[in-house]
Amino acid sequence: LLIGALVLPLVYIPVKSRKEKRRKAKLAEELSEYHKTHSADTVEGEAAFINSTDCTKEAIHHFSYFQAYRKNIGELAFGGVMCVAMLAAAFLVETEWWMRLVAVGVAGYYVYKIAVTPSNLEKIQRKVYGRGPSQTAHYSFYPNAFRVSGIQSASVIPYFQITDVRRSGQYLYLYYGPENAYMVDQYGFVLGEFEDFLKFIEEKTRREK
Repeated sequence: LLIGALVLPLVYIPVKSRKEKRRKAKLAEELSEYHKTHSADTVEGEAAFINSTDCTKEAIHHFSYFQAYRKNIGELAFGGVMCVAMLAAAFLVETEWWMRLVAVGVAGYYVYKIAVTPSNLEKIQRKVYGRGPSQTAHYSFYPNAFRVSGIQSASVIPYFQITDVRRSGQYLYLYYGPENAYMVDQYGFVLGEFEDFLKFIEEKTRREK
């Protein structure tokens, strides 16, 4: 168990990293093909939904805790079970003192990482949202893509760039990376209804991915 707790992250992290690199490479190819037939700053058709979301400190704080805990609850639970089993094996079975020390150190580091992850994510997200001209994200959702402005220079995002869609409280998170997402406030729609938008974005991301 002790060896497993030490070796497993050394195996899991590189495998996860390679998987993410393959996903990015595939996305880059899809974007290259998309821009051959679509302009980078224009969208066809009329907007079906328009939304303005204030990316306040509270909203970023909410996202950081969701990302740190609820989104990755499976990984956290597995790591916690490993730590408990490792500590139980180290102290309930006759082992060397240094093995117990290592077990406590590994478990303590794991708890520390869980505790500081939300604040670290929040610092990163504040830098991301602080780069734009405004803290209000303006979204216009069209049949084949959506436009984002305010928190960044106006950009057109095809729906296949959204890798995951999650909901927490009043926010819907449109993930475009493992730890980055566009926040959409359910109370910020000036065109269209939130419940209709949920069906719309589910259909678009499911079909386009």
